[in-house]
This record gives sequence, C-alpha cells and structure tokens, in this order.
Amino acid sequence: MSNIEPRKILWVENPNQLLEMVEEFKTEPIIGVDTESDSLYVYFEKVCLIQFSTPYCDYLVDPLSIDNLFPLNEIFNNPNIEKVFHAAEYDVMCLKRDFKFEFTNIFDTMIASRILGKNAFGLGNLLKDYFGIVVDKKFQRANWGKRPLTDEMLNYASMDSHYLINLRNLLFQELSERKLLALAKEDFNRTCDLDSFQPHKDGEQCWKMIKGNHIKPQQMAVFMELCEFRERIARDRNIPAFKVVNSDVLVEIAKNCPLTFKELSEMPGIAPKIVGRYGDDFIRCVHAGLENEPVYRQHRTKPNDAYLQRYETIKIWRKNMANILQVESDVVLPKDKMELIAQKNPKTINDLKGFMLDTPFRFEKFGNEILSLLLEIED
Repeated sequence: MSNIEPRKILWVENPNQLLEMVEEFKTEPIIGVDTESDSLYVYFEKVCLIQFSTPYCDYLVDPLSIDNLFPLNEIFNNPNIEKVFHAAEYDVMCLKRDFKFEFTNIFDTMIASRILGKNAFGLGNLLKDYFGIVVDKKFQRANWGKRPLTDEMLNYASMDSHYLINLRNLLFQELSERKLLALAKEDFNRTCDLDSFQPHKDGEQCWKMIKGNHIKPQQMAVFMELCEFRERIARDRNIPAFKVVNSDVLVEIAKNCPLTFKELSEMPGIAPKIVGRYGDDFIRCVHAGLENEPVYRQHRTKPNDAYLQRYETIKIWRKNMANILQVESDVVLPKDKMELIAQKNPKTINDLKGFMLDTPFRFEKFGNEILSLLLEIED
C-alpha cells in the first residue's frame, strides 16, 4: 500500500512546466486523471483544473494560466498510456469541448465497478471500501475558477486522482478473474468516442424544466419568454441561470400570468427581492407570451407497434439477464444499442453483428439470444 502514502504535489502553471510534465508522462504506462470545473458559478462553464497522478507524484495543471494545453493531447490520445478516470464521461466531454483533445485507452473505475455489480460505486464509496479512506467533501461545490486556490483546495483536488491507479489495479484484477475485462474495455472505448459536451438551452430544455407541472399551450408561450429573459441575464452576468431565478418561480409565473406588478408581488412563493429586481421584466414577458402563438410540445413520431414489441421484448430479456448477473440493466446492453437493434430488426447473425461492432463482447455473449428473440416475434 506504499503507493497511496502522501506524496508531493506539483503545480503546473506555465508552458515550460507543462511540456516537462508531458515528457515525463510519456514514460508512464498508467496515469490517474480528474478535472474540476466551475459550472455552479458561471454561465459559460470551463475546466478550471486538471489533476494527474503517477505512482510518484500528483500534478495540478492550471488551464487558466496556460494558453495552449494541446501538448496534453500527446498523453490523452496515446494508446500506450492508460488514463484512469472515475466517471470519465463528463470529464472527457468537457475536455473535448474546451481543448479539442482526443482520447484513447482509458480505464473508468466507475464503469468497472458497475460491471462488477457493486452497489455503491461513487469514488468516495470505493476508496472507503478498498482503502478505508474517508473522503472529505468540503470542496465538492467549491469555485475552482477563483485564484489563488488555497492549500486545502489543492490537497483536496489532488486526492481525486491520487488513488486512481491503485484502485484501477484492484478492479482490473477483479475484472480479469471474472472474465469481464473485455466487457469493461468495450465501454471504456465507447467513452473515448463521446462527443464534446454541449449544453442544451433551447425550447426542448424549457419543456424539461416543466417536469410534472401541467401547463397550457399559451402558458408555455409565456414560460418560454421568461426562460429567454433569464438566459439573457445569465449570459450577460456570466452566472448560472438558476442563480438568476429558480425555474419553479418561472413556472408559477407562467401558470398564473400576472398582468401587473401588484398581481406579481401578491403571488406566494416569490421572494420580494426577486420581484423588486425583475418584476417589470417578468410582466413584460407575460404580456409578450400572451401575444405570441400558443406553444405545443412537438411529440416524436410514435414508433410502430412492431418496433415497440421488439423493444419491449429485448428490454424484458435485458432486465432478466441483469438480475441473473446482478448488475444494472445497461451493463447487459446499453439503451442506445437496444433501441438501434429494435429499430433495424436484423434477420441474420451477420446483420446483428453489423449493429454491434462497438460492443463485440456483448455480441459474442448475447448475440444469439437477442437474434432468437427477434426471430420468435416474426414467427
């Protein structure tokens, strides 16, 4: 366990330090990686810190001080260096968005844990289970975009990558012993191929904010005006939209459609300071929305009955198989793959193979069963 004893932390804040670090990494077969962002504090989220760990040292790279981080692509896109993340999806998508990195050869300790059927697969849970370490969550919601970072924050950040190599080694061994390594690598590769992160701030996002609230089409027109106003304020002030005003408040305004400042101020649940700050703007949004055309949700074309039957059949099989293997259903077959197979309705094993090229382990293990299910429906 000597590898997880406290080690030195290097702060990397200029191009020369970055290039020196990259050269050192080229001799490392495995590197732990994590990132910190500022999504809770700004409208235009960015990666504010990239943490790396080798068996000997933790490195904290400051993207806010270095204009060109692309030398790191020599590491991220190097097939001979394994990059160990925990819950890599968001990190990978944000790193692609901000720096145009490409990825090969990653190991995701969360994916590995889920494939192994672990019920608690958060990093804190795994560190406690494997190493008896209790993670301090004090800075989990910290503003990583502020400088300077305190020593406490630097230590906290380094811990997120510090243990990943050791954790990876233990999970790798378990995957190998249970002959699940090929399945894990399948999902690691799918993570490498993710698109960059693009937040959705369109009309569909407005519908998601409605949640379970029943709202009429004309009220929806008002709500969209309110959302557009909030987005504009958030962009101008570069703060998250929820820090301008909570979505629930906008929903209530849209449902009640107050036409005067007095009517708005008498609505329960809206803080006086919000009314004072944005009341006139809210009223303008209500009037504009009431003058607009009603907004009806655009429903996707309803799938035909044959597709639904195939989808439900595969879904039931997937759930039963997951119970047998004691894993989550998507470990057996990812939802996007299930939808594709149900849509394409392959008639031969070669046809099915063509739709599962990026999931070869699952094809070998489950392909014949899936095809049999589809052919039984046809009979």
